[in-house]
Amino acid sequence: MGYGYLLIGYIFATVFSYNPFGYVFMLIGSILMILGLMTLIRYDRIAYLPPLAGSSLMVVVALYETVYGFSQMFGADLAGFLSKEIQEYIRFGTAFLFHAALIYATFRFCRKLDVKKGVNGAVRNAVVLSVYYILVLISLLDVPFHEDYMKVFSMPMILIMFGAYFSVAMMLFTCYKEICPEGDEQMPRKPSRFAFINKIRAVVDKHNEKSSQAAQDYVRKREEERRAKQEKKK
Repeated sequence: MGYGYLLIGYIFATVFSYNPFGYVFMLIGSILMILGLMTLIRYDRIAYLPPLAGSSLMVVVALYETVYGFSQMFGADLAGFLSKEIQEYIRFGTAFLFHAALIYATFRFCRKLDVKKGVNGAVRNAVVLSVYYILVLISLLDVPFHEDYMKVFSMPMILIMFGAYFSVAMMLFTCYKEICPEGDEQMPRKPSRFAFINKIRAVVDKHNEKSSQAAQDYVRKREEERRAKQEKKK
């Protein structure tokens, strides 16, 4: 339905973007997210149009940073008309708008389809990302206690950031696993073109199978105990 591209693109644009060539990963990830959202928008235009616009804006930002980064490598300054401070504010604003739109879209779509895990994931991520973006916003402001603030909160911000990225990725994976196009409910699941997705699926399916078997064994054991008690009473 598009969640595969959205999930892979999100991981590229967030987790993989924290390296010297992160702008390239962000550009690739943003394009993949657009491909996924262009499929999802057919099912709920109101929900998925805002994140599609947000990911398109991320492409523009990533393209600017890519040109700027490579020009710096070759001693040029082709896109240096924006200061580092302005770039930070733009990156912050773009990421915030995209996440807000994505979480709202997931909440709306999953609630409409009664996918409770997706709804709970959206609510959880709304809380976690709100805390993270408040901390980041304070770090970007020119406040008198900025230096002390960064000493205390720089590491917690990093931990919360990666925790939030992982949580959002799990939310998207839940949607990828639980939601399918109408009419495909009884069809066997097609293998993903991404090998690591298939490995994650296998682990999740194995865990679900064990949990289901354990639940059945428990119910059967309780039923046997109930019957044994009834036999004793007779």
